[in-house]
Amino acid sequence: MLDVERVTMAAARAGLGLVAGRVAKHGDLVGQFQRAVLSQALNTTEGLGRTGKDRAHFFAIARGSSKEASVALALLEALGAVPPGAAAVVERELDRGRAMLWRMAH
Repeated sequence: MLDVERVTMAAARAGLGLVAGRVAKHGDLVGQFQRAVLSQALNTTEGLGRTGKDRAHFFAIARGSSKEASVALALLEALGAVPPGAAAVVERELDRGRAMLWRMAH
């Protein structure tokens, strides 16, 4: 497993753990976050199995999903659905993964 896979998987695990059981009040936004954080990990891994422009395309999708996850998580924090500051740990992993994906695609 490559470092970029480890980082995107760590972000997904941490993020999913953070929102686990918080579906009742902000279910739509929690679901959106879950889909986005899963997409960034899955598209990263799929991109690693591709070549050329196809590879870069999957990395771009993964980066976009990661940005979406970041915004959803920030909104959940603003709504009080996740404890203040708890999102920072997940955000660091998401940001680290985005940097790695950008470098790999360019």
